[in-house]
Amino acid sequence: MLYAMAQGWEPLEMIEQWFGPAKGDKEHGQNYKPCQTCRKLLPVLLCEARQRAQDEPVEQRE
Repeated sequence: MLYAMAQGWEPLEMIEQWFGPAKGDKEHGQNYKPCQTCRKLLPVLLCEARQRAQDEPVEQRE
């Protein structure tokens, strides 16, 4: 995400990938629409990533 934002790219969509044993309607390795919690967190994560992309050159990140 940081590299993409440093290049001036912005995400268009988001998916979740389930890792672990099957649970309810979710199966290991399958993609799903993001849950409400992730939808709320994404704007915060993007703001932080955007700020880091502006402040730190990609080569300095580990």
